[in-house]
Amino acid sequence: MKREQANVYLAAILSTLNAVSPEGAPSGLLYTGLMSQGITLEEYQTVLGLLLQGKLVTRSGDLVSLTSKGECMAQAIDLHAKAAARSAALSEPFSYGPARASRIVPTCASPDWRSDVLGGL
Repeated sequence: MKREQANVYLAAILSTLNAVSPEGAPSGLLYTGLMSQGITLEEYQTVLGLLLQGKLVTRSGDLVSLTSKGECMAQAIDLHAKAAARSAALSEPFSYGPARASRIVPTCASPDWRSDVLGGL
């Protein structure tokens, strides 16, 4: 699995967990949803391991839940997705340059939110 594909899967899991109840979602349900995008069981277990190692999610039995760090990352992913969609609707090239990136910061962010959230990965 390439890094870009792993990032897509990581973002999909975090965004899905952010959209469901605070209690989380069954791991099997998350895997089933990603199977349509071509993920294998081994790849899913690797991605879930990265999320657990980075302390973005917790797992209790089959239930996967976001941590506060994971919620912050999910908010950042959602904000970036909305900015990219808005940019596409306006037919502007999307850029993560300093001017645009400074406006796309999750509300839960500390001044060093990027290193706080991504530090474990």
